[in-house]
Amino acid sequence: MDKGEAINTLFEPPENPAHAFDGQGCRPTRSWLMTQLKRHFQYVYATKTQPYHEEFPTDWTKPWPNNSGLTRAVFVASRASLESDQLTEPLTEKQTHHKS
Repeated sequence: MDKGEAINTLFEPPENPAHAFDGQGCRPTRSWLMTQLKRHFQYVYATKTQPYHEEFPTDWTKPWPNNSGLTRAVFVASRASLESDQLTEPLTEKQTHHKS
C-alpha cells in the first residue's frame, strides 16, 4: 500500500548480502521515488503494467501479500518527452500485468 511520500526506514540484518551493509535499509513509497526522480529528470513516468512477479503489485490501494515482504515498481525517467501508451504520469493506483 502506497501511503504518500515516505522513505520508511527499517533494520536489515547486515550479514545478509542482499541487505543494507550497515543494517539501516529503507522501503520508499512510489510517490517519494517519483518526486526524487523529478528532481533530476524533466520527464518521469510509471508503467501501466507490472512484470509477472510476486514483488510487483497491480493494486496499490491494499497491502500486497508476498513471501519476501518487498514491493517493487517500474519507473522511466528521461530528459526528453516520451510518447507511449505504456507509460503514465501521474501514478495510478491500479496497474495490470504485462502481457508478453
